[in-house]
Amino acid sequence: MRAPASSESGMSAADREAEPSLLRKRLEEGYLRYCDTSVPFLFLVSIVTRLILARWWLVVHYPARDKRSLDASLRDQLFSTSIEVLEMSVKILTSKAIAHWTWHSKTRIQWQAVALVLSEICSRPPSAECDRAWELVNLVHDRWNMKQPGKKGNLWRPIHRLMAKACYVREMQKIDLNGAG
Repeated sequence: MRAPASSESGMSAADREAEPSLLRKRLEEGYLRYCDTSVPFLFLVSIVTRLILARWWLVVHYPARDKRSLDASLRDQLFSTSIEVLEMSVKILTSKAIAHWTWHSKTRIQWQAVALVLSEICSRPPSAECDRAWELVNLVHDRWNMKQPGKKGNLWRPIHRLMAKACYVREMQKIDLNGAG
């Protein structure tokens, strides 16, 4: 799922990158702020809409080219948005009030957000944000039954490797913190 090149869509890269934010603002101001989230179906509508918008933002801003050349502010925003996607996924997967509508969400794994969060955990110093991201990855990992051996598909194996690497990095960071303290 990639944003089309500007020559194909007739839009400049800047316009394409601004579009998710503009639509999010319009939907938030015009509709979502009026959703009474105490009503289960409206809670589901608002959170799924926000999830779709956050994923769209990630698709537009996360380049297919060399990720090492991203500037720090964009990497931070990608990390924060990926955490947001995982937070919304956890809400959808764990809310008892909307459980009878969320069966589909149990099969729609947010691969891009999981991969991005895991890779950032591996490259960032320890922080509260990384701790929260790790907690969320573990929650979705459990809820999406990612621990089951022998899962088929192109993304299971790389995600398992990233998960193992992130676990190793976190353990090494704990050892460093305990040794330094």
